[in-house]
Amino acid sequence: MNPRLAVVQIRSDKGQFLGTGFFTGSQRILTCHHVVKEHIDSDGTPRVIIHWLGEQRQATRCTAHTKRDAALLDCASSFSLTPFILRWAHFTAAEGRRVGVNGFSSPDTYELEHLVRFIRGYAPKYDLSVLDHPIQPGFSGSPAVVDEHVAGLIVATDPDRTLLIPVTALAEFRPQGDVKATDDCIVDVGTVLPPPDWGAPAELKFTVTNSASSFAKITSIAVRIQCREPLIEPHHFLPGAIVQEYELNVHLTPAQDTYELLDAPHVLQAGETDGFRIKFTSDDGWKYAFTIVITVRRLGDTEVRELSIGPFDFGFRLKSSQSLRAAIKAAREQRGGR
Repeated sequence: MNPRLAVVQIRSDKGQFLGTGFFTGSQRILTCHHVVKEHIDSDGTPRVIIHWLGEQRQATRCTAHTKRDAALLDCASSFSLTPFILRWAHFTAAEGRRVGVNGFSSPDTYELEHLVRFIRGYAPKYDLSVLDHPIQPGFSGSPAVVDEHVAGLIVATDPDRTLLIPVTALAEFRPQGDVKATDDCIVDVGTVLPPPDWGAPAELKFTVTNSASSFAKITSIAVRIQCREPLIEPHHFLPGAIVQEYELNVHLTPAQDTYELLDAPHVLQAGETDGFRIKFTSDDGWKYAFTIVITVRRLGDTEVRELSIGPFDFGFRLKSSQSLRAAIKAAREQRGGR
């Protein structure tokens, strides 16, 4: 993903730099409401200019989120080039996740900049994530990107901390056609915890919601490995446990690509949401990238539907000299060496 094709600079009609935004459509820009609120007329018309790749477009309408510091700007016309519409995540980024931020500094630097931050914490009461280091105010309205998906909107108004509004709280601004559902079932990813240093399993938590008026049967929950590689790296401390719901277990090995986790179908009543926690174990010294594939069938229906979430990656770092020797040997064998 080239962020220059997705991220815009927002200025007032007088040329004042205001902040950052990003495309959710060919003529639609998402940004923070505080970035533009002082430049909106009483009739709701924004006095705002969108700058992108040397071109300018007047914003003609501003739709503010009813509860969030977010606003959607409509441009008068499309740009010459087709903008890149970032894919939106369907989860709240967990503590410790790496976040890429592309935006503009304030007040004098107008070159697009790339920053790397990490999720430091989460405030459930406000449904906001907190980044590990503050970001300059010009980055307000920037997309927070996790695994090439927009995970949230940057709010850089506080000099002591930078907040992130999760995309799960901005559903009304999600690009059209970007819905993670099979018409009537929705999957949301919760906490993702890499392997902790005391030998406990890695964990992934998600929920499945049956939003229809009839029963649904989850016939399969599978882990599909996308790639694997030896990991010769020492371990470090990472966050601990999460709340238990329906618990599933899997032991990853270099020889297997798909792991079925259900022993029997799991039935969801109409309107019901169930949570799942998968515990991952593996021999030390391997890193896996994988997706979770949930297969759903409506009761009385023969049609089978698949929902996939991810990709995710877990690295099971080395914890002993014995596992170090084994990992080095496996890496050499994989490369065809001695």
